[in-house]
Amino acid sequence: MKYKFTFITLLFALMFLGIAQANAIGVGIKPSYLEVVIEEGQKQATSFTVYNISDEPAQFRVYADELKDWIVISPEDFRLEPQETKKIGVIITPNDYGKHATNLSVVASPLNKRQFNADSGIKVPLRLDVQKNKKNILNNLFFFMVLWFVFSIFIVLLVIYIVLKLRNRTLKERVVEKIKNVFDRKNRW
Repeated sequence: MKYKFTFITLLFALMFLGIAQANAIGVGIKPSYLEVVIEEGQKQATSFTVYNISDEPAQFRVYADELKDWIVISPEDFRLEPQETKKIGVIITPNDYGKHATNLSVVASPLNKRQFNADSGIKVPLRLDVQKNKKNILNNLFFFMVLWFVFSIFIVLLVIYIVLKLRNRTLKERVVEKIKNVFDRKNRW
């Protein structure tokens, strides 16, 4: 018990003397999350603001955790003085429809390398609702309508051709010819 009390007292003394000190940069963002509704294949721009809420300058880095080929961030690396802010642009170009989510990571590193400093960061949730491109749906619908129209014209022309070919022969002649053809085929085998 006596050793435990001595250890705790020594630990508090070291913390107050600054020997066991670690610093980290304060990071703030606004808004706290991003939601984007976008059509597949289209570009959508959005933004958020990064705050250096600490009392010292820092170097910041912003990157997407996933969907990196869809997301362009500008600027990715920048420096902020104490209490300074920076607007970060995000351009999203999805290539698959549906609901998707990722995080945009904001990491702050202190510029003072003479003392032990820890990087700090925050994640900005990014939710994407990628909808099917309505223009593509209409283009596909138009294509199938044209295809159906051409097929219908082909069928009508085929029926007209058959009727014109058979018009000169009587029904009895045609039936007799069909029956002969059936028997001729059976006799060949």
